[in-house]
Amino acid sequence: MSPVDALSSASPMAKTGTARPDQRHGARGALVACRMDLFAISSSMRRYLLTIVPLSIVLGVLVNSVSEAGVIGSLVLSAAIMATQWDGQAGWESFKASLPISRRQTAAGRYLAMLVFGAVDLALVLAISAVIWAIVTYSPFGPLGDPVNLGLGLEETISASLMTYLCLMLCTAAILPLLLRFGTTDSLRWIVLLSVVFAIAIAVFFSGEEAAGVIGFISSLGEWVLLALCAAVTAGAWLASYLVARAWYVRKRL
Repeated sequence: MSPVDALSSASPMAKTGTARPDQRHGARGALVACRMDLFAISSSMRRYLLTIVPLSIVLGVLVNSVSEAGVIGSLVLSAAIMATQWDGQAGWESFKASLPISRRQTAAGRYLAMLVFGAVDLALVLAISAVIWAIVTYSPFGPLGDPVNLGLGLEETISASLMTYLCLMLCTAAILPLLLRFGTTDSLRWIVLLSVVFAIAIAVFFSGEEAAGVIGFISSLGEWVLLALCAAVTAGAWLASYLVARAWYVRKRL
C-alpha cells in the first residue's frame, strides 16, 4: 500500500464521507507524511550512498583520519535538501497540503523522516569507523598513514567518528526550519548569513581570554563524557528546531 493509499484509508473522509479540516489522525497522519517523504527521496538517497560510503572509506584510509567515517553524517543534511527540492517539484508540497494531513503533521513527518536517515547514518558511521580502523591497522602492507595516529584503538576511532557525525546532525537541525519554511533557493541566503555570523562569533570567542579556560575545561572532560554532552546538546537542538519549524510551517503560504 502506498503512503497516499494508507492516508486515504485512515482519513475520516474515507469512513464518513465528510470531515472538518481540524479532524485529523494525529500520530498516524505524521507517520504517513514521514512515509511520503521517505518514498519521495529514497531512490536519490540510494545513489548518494553508493557514492559517499566508498568515498568515506577511501578518504579515511588515504589520509588516515578515522573521523572521515563521520562524513557519512552528511546523509541527513543531503536528505533534508533533497526533500525540500522535491517539495518544489511538480507541486508536491501543494499536493500534500490537499490531503487530510495538518501542517503540523507534515512538519512532524519531515522530522521523523530525517531521524530515520539519522539512524541509518549512525549505523553506517559505526560500521565504516570499524572498517577504516581495520584497514589502517591490519593492512597487508603494514600500518598505513601517520605514525602519530596509529596508536588509536577502535574505541577512539568510533568516538572521533561520532563527534563528526554529531556536528553534522547539529548543522542539519539548524537549517531544517529554514528549508521547510523558505525552500531550497530562498533559504540559501539565510544559511550563508548564519554561517558568516557563526564564523565571526567563533573567531571573536577564540580571540578572547576566556577561550583558554573553556578549552581547558573541555579538555579535562573524559572522551565519552564530552561525547554524551554533545549528544544531549544535539538532541535539544533537534527538539528546538522542530518546534520552530512547526510554528513557521503552519504560517507558510503555499
